[in-house]
Amino acid sequence: MFQCRRSLLREPDSLGHGSRNRPLQCWLALVFFASSISAQSHAQQWDACNPSSEVKAALDLLPESAPDQTKWGFHQKELEAIQALRRQYPNDIFVERRYIEAVQDRTERPRVIEEYKAKRMANSQNPLMAYLYGLVLIGPESSESIQLLNGALEKDPKFAWPHLSLAQIFSSRKFRDTGKANAHRRSFLDLCPTSFEGYKELSRADDKQETISIYAARLRALLQEREDIDSIAGYPTLWTLEFKATSPSEHERLRERTARDVLRIRALNLRQKREWYDALEEGYRLTNDQKAVDWVKNNREVHVPDPWYPAFFATLHRATNPLRLSVRLFLPNSSSVTSRENATGRGISTKTNYEIPGLGPAPRNGSRGGGVIRYYSLRTHIHCADTARLV
Repeated sequence: MFQCRRSLLREPDSLGHGSRNRPLQCWLALVFFASSISAQSHAQQWDACNPSSEVKAALDLLPESAPDQTKWGFHQKELEAIQALRRQYPNDIFVERRYIEAVQDRTERPRVIEEYKAKRMANSQNPLMAYLYGLVLIGPESSESIQLLNGALEKDPKFAWPHLSLAQIFSSRKFRDTGKANAHRRSFLDLCPTSFEGYKELSRADDKQETISIYAARLRALLQEREDIDSIAGYPTLWTLEFKATSPSEHERLRERTARDVLRIRALNLRQKREWYDALEEGYRLTNDQKAVDWVKNNREVHVPDPWYPAFFATLHRATNPLRLSVRLFLPNSSSVTSRENATGRGISTKTNYEIPGLGPAPRNGSRGGGVIRYYSLRTHIHCADTARLV
């Protein structure tokens, strides 16, 4: 390559008859070299286990929901911000994954499927496009997802993210194959030992205790070197793995170690981070410290309140004539959780709809989404856009 550079810098007269084609050859070599660098950079991008610091910072700045927003209004604002990131970081795997996550189970999903299908057809040899198209199809179309994800691995065996998606597919009821799920999960963890997503997936899995113990030790070593909020959020996953990998007779020893972890986490005093409170709550729960659990819950609602919680319960407690109502929350997966709350019924007749501020328009009877209270005598059915958070 350096000889090419010297050749290109020579005067034309200095080139002999046999060397007249030398500049052309060198230009072609330079073009090929530049193309190989570009291809390598793309491969490194989709092989990455964690986003670059620049992309990570941009993703962390995506908008959060606010009490004065409807669920749909927040979704539109979030989607607009993600689209801006897609333009700023084209084909970045972490931005694209965040985009697909935002549109899953949304009305935009069919359009997004067609978008990635077109990209896949235009770049049939690109592992990233095969992965992204397979990712957005996960669900009813998971059979095709399996083919696409396996195809991405054939083109790039070091591409970790298809392994994680295949582990999730083979853990689902329809495609359950424990052996394949465990194999793909371990492959992801071995390729990406610094990504917390693999450990979280392992914490939900049914793998051998010896295997879980090995990866739990790796995660503990990783977390003990860091104090950022992402690492703090990883502690509940660590504790789950450690308790799963240990016999019940050893759990008391684990509780003592967990208590030391909690002391370290609490000393960081990250009062404006919900993940800090969540880790503390789980740690105190595992160490059977109910008083500390209550302290965490109270302080979390003071410093980082759930934007949907205040509007929901303010509506229920508005009037002065209290009734004991049974509140049934319909979750997105069609299951339901029933809880009892003191509420009031002044001025609210039976079998009427009542809008909850901030939860969006009322859906049709029996549908999920929106924010509406339907009063049926003393039983209240609540359909809301974000019931998982309300629970």
